[in-house]
Amino acid sequence: AEALKERKPSLRAIAVELDGFACCALDTIVLGCTHFILIEEELRQVLGERISLVDSRAGVTRQLQRVLQAEDMESQSPEGEHCLYVTGQSLPEERYRLFAARYGLKLAGTL
Repeated sequence: AEALKERKPSLRAIAVELDGFACCALDTIVLGCTHFILIEEELRQVLGERISLVDSRAGVTRQLQRVLQAEDMESQSPEGEHCLYVTGQSLPEERYRLFAARYGLKLAGTL
């Protein structure tokens, strides 16, 4: 993810990868990997306004909650603090702060 953030693919490279979908009359693409959000701006430039992008991070978070509940791995400490850590060398971006706030998490830093 960090490499993708620091060395983003060119718009041409993205267009080449997406060219195979040109015949499909797409109106929506789900960003199934949480790392695709790092090139969201570039994807929007290539795809234009006619195709919607769906960010999968909220769904991934909901699935994690379901798994933790099913495995009885949720925090048993009501006074405990729920934290979000992200990987990388730099400070977390604003979108991670917004994500953490949306789910009641403290953005605790990078690993």
